[in-house]
Amino acid sequence: MVDTFAAVQVKIRVTRKEVNDFTKKDVWYGVLIDEADAKALQRAGVPYTKINVDESFIFEHQIVKLVRAPNKERIADAGIVRKRKKNR
Repeated sequence: MVDTFAAVQVKIRVTRKEVNDFTKKDVWYGVLIDEADAKALQRAGVPYTKINVDESFIFEHQIVKLVRAPNKERIADAGIVRKRKKNR
């Protein structure tokens, strides 16, 4: 989840990370993954056309929240209910 300069929060998949030579800070590159986010940017005046194609520049301070894919092992174990052993 990234906060853009157009005052719209969008979901971006990070494609690569580089270190800026001038500031020595991390800069990220990513692509939009949601069509609704592209339309929200267009309403805000940003000429964004294609999701998963157009790469965007992301500063470290723009990152609001990391959204990760669910862990498949945790989902597989979700149905298992374990009972506690009784102490005698």
